Amino acid sequence: MLNPKEQLFCYYFSCFQNLKEASIKAGYPALSAEKTAAKLMGREEIKQQICEYSKQKDMEYLQAMVLSGLERLAFGEINDIIQLMMKGNELDEKQLQNLNLYMVSEIKQKDGCLEVKLFDRYQALKLIQELIQLKQNHGTTEEFLQAFVEGTKQWGGDKDE
Repeated sequence: MLNPKEQLFCYYFSCFQNLKEASIKAGYPALSAEKTAAKLMGREEIKQQICEYSKQKDMEYLQAMVLSGLERLAFGEINDIIQLMMKGNELDEKQLQNLNLYMVSEIKQKDGCLEVKLFDRYQALKLIQELIQLKQNHGTTEEFLQAFVEGTKQWGGDKDE
């Protein structure tokens, strides 16, 4: 079992990926920080704890990315989409690349007309609300991801096309 200083070392190393800095932040003497860190890294339980902290950080990042994407869908502007629909054939490649089409789920050209389908803003808002409530209720990362997967199924995100 790791003592509190060793736990802190593992946490700080997972954050900074720097042995000396993690050792000092954990409370070990600066003069022997590198030697202490090298000794700690030789222990299997230290490596395992660093892996656990790293996984947690990765999941926190994933959660933030999911919420960020949903916020873009729920609150994004449609100006560029309207510009595409009005001037689609007149836009050059550079102008097309600069359009923000994040909210677009599908584009079809039919009989000379452009058909654009958008993701459902209301559904994005509902998912945001569910994910925030889950987080407030101390939900685990697994519950967060499960809620996201269920939400995408309701949205039609599980279709094989």
